Amino acid sequence: MKVLFFPVDSTRSELGFLRKVYQTALDAGATELAVVDTIGACAPEAVESMIREVRGWIGPDVPLHFHGHNDFGLGTASAIAAVRGGADWIQGTINGIGERAGNSDLCEVALALSCLYNVPIELDLTQARQVSALVQKAGNYRVDGWRPVVGDNLFIRESGAVATQFHIPAAIEPYSADLVAAERKIVLGKKSGLVSVQLKAEELGIAL
Repeated sequence: MKVLFFPVDSTRSELGFLRKVYQTALDAGATELAVVDTIGACAPEAVESMIREVRGWIGPDVPLHFHGHNDFGLGTASAIAAVRGGADWIQGTINGIGERAGNSDLCEVALALSCLYNVPIELDLTQARQVSALVQKAGNYRVDGWRPVVGDNLFIRESGAVATQFHIPAAIEPYSADLVAAERKIVLGKKSGLVSVQLKAEELGIAL
């Protein structure tokens, strides 16, 4: 059996004391350790620095986890910082659900690590929206349409200037809609242009 030592509020602990606590846990048989930002008050830069510090104490072979919260809207950023600092595992949730402001969103973290940092991931992002929907249904809630990765609005275009490049996705998308199995759509509104109308007509099968 593997034992993960999970010291609550460790990001606000005095480092010398925390080092002794970690070593005591390892001596007692713990096989994995976690750095825990219980109230989400540790800035990403501090998370990265602390993870590097802990990694230096325990060496390269002890699996190191990071557990973060989103109270300052930094759950994803802190998780990425933890990976950059040497964390092996990110503890997070689907849709970032969790106590208070929630936890690090696993799909957001995975997408950013893969696309922005070229870090290999094992999470199949084409299933992210489907899994998100299941969790929403089970929890009887809805995420915002503009939520990263799983929001309904992410690949909907209204702007006429953007619509002119609708058939060149790489020019107007931060990452491919195909990566997260999302559908590209055009909507008409006050910012729409002639191309927007033409594309919407094509979608509806209307000849202009």
